[in-house]
Amino acid sequence: MFYKKTQEEQSDFIERNIRCNDASLEDKQLTFVLTGRRVCEYAWRIVYGIKRRRYYYMKKKCRSTNEDLDNSDKRCSQQYKSRQYLEAKSFVTDLCKRYGDDQPDILEIHLPSCLSILQVWTDYKSSCENLGSPYLSYQRFYGMWIEEFPHVKIPKYQKLSKCNECVIFKETISKKLTKIDLGELKDKRRAHLLLQEICREKYYKHIKKSKEHPSMYTSVIIDNMDQFKTNLPRFPLHFKNETTLEKMHHHVTGVLCHGLNKAYTFTWTDQFSSDCNITLNCLMSVLGDVATENGGLPPTLYIQADNSPKDNKNKYVIMFLVMLVKMEIVKKIKLTFLMASHTHEDVDQLFSRISVKASKEKTTIIPSLLDLIKRSYTPQPIAKHVESLYDFRDQMAYPSSLAGIKSQHVFKLTKDGDKVFLAMKEWPLESAPYKILELTNILQNLNMPRKVEPNMEKIGGIIQLMRRDLPKWVQNGKLNREDEL
Repeated sequence: MFYKKTQEEQSDFIERNIRCNDASLEDKQLTFVLTGRRVCEYAWRIVYGIKRRRYYYMKKKCRSTNEDLDNSDKRCSQQYKSRQYLEAKSFVTDLCKRYGDDQPDILEIHLPSCLSILQVWTDYKSSCENLGSPYLSYQRFYGMWIEEFPHVKIPKYQKLSKCNECVIFKETISKKLTKIDLGELKDKRRAHLLLQEICREKYYKHIKKSKEHPSMYTSVIIDNMDQFKTNLPRFPLHFKNETTLEKMHHHVTGVLCHGLNKAYTFTWTDQFSSDCNITLNCLMSVLGDVATENGGLPPTLYIQADNSPKDNKNKYVIMFLVMLVKMEIVKKIKLTFLMASHTHEDVDQLFSRISVKASKEKTTIIPSLLDLIKRSYTPQPIAKHVESLYDFRDQMAYPSSLAGIKSQHVFKLTKDGDKVFLAMKEWPLESAPYKILELTNILQNLNMPRKVEPNMEKIGGIIQLMRRDLPKWVQNGKLNREDEL
């Protein structure tokens, strides 16, 4: 009967029996009443099939809770938690604000993989020792974490890719190191986390400026969604052989414009290659909407993009932005990238809502996909399907001096008189100098670009396979014969 209960009911059952026991919680051995006879805690665990580790964890939790609440306010008969408890809670809260990633699909905060609860407690202990303050033991700190921060996780296996430095820190810190080596490693880890925090703060600063002064600043973030979540046709329930049937890949590119508080989505198929032409066409569409809304573009443009060399971080995108500055469409552009594997931001929330909505509804054609996207997020996204692209990439010439852009994360484009300058540096640190290049002599005029030639051969092959599988979809009741693919 015990294991027919839910996990929460099991924990309540164990805790209730421990607290209702006649013996003091401070006793090493408790006794329980079982079928009218008093038995030891070992026998009680065996009868109910409760594992030793779980039982002693619940016992410590009960004892810890009693300790935390042992200071009562005699004036009003209220209980309050100890100073050490509240300081530990404040320490973890601050840690989550600085380094935590809010997950878009679940109500959880994920801390960097280079941390562990033990390492967080060690940092908390060192902080208290430096201030000469008392601190919680690790056992009580762990209990406080479970009680106050059940939503804060340090997942063993992350859904997104892990940061290489975080992995190295976590693997190395678990080894036997000298006190000096361990201290140096912790200093490096602290510097790494501080750097990713600075990158995020810079992005949030750009958002704030664009919201407070929309006529002066525009801030956008652009990224691509996982295509497998929007392949068509798509159904909430799946049958056994569905994975063998052909589907059309429908990619989704999302853009958030913070000054206008608008979301944009662009869907496109494999008739176009996934490269910087997608990024630039989507960006120009959004900037056109901003210009219409404001009666012109603000003089400063902030762009936050993913670290993908194929889509965003390449010479073609940078030179296209340089051309916008040269033609004085905007006066200044700042293109920034977050630290690799620390790039989870607000645009991922848009993708998550689309994914959740798509998993619950039948979606077979492009209009129904666009309608689904519009109903998935607030504010309602402006959803468009890309049927043609301008080939901006074909127009861009670039100098060999841009060969080292892979390691750079900040690019600033400005114009001084007739000269156009590209300034770049590795991280957004005030003390770090920019590497400045003058690109005036290699720039060419931006003429009307030609259209990208769609890969109809590839699309045609997919359509033929989908027509072949149409009877199987109908046979399994997923599609009617009137449905179009």
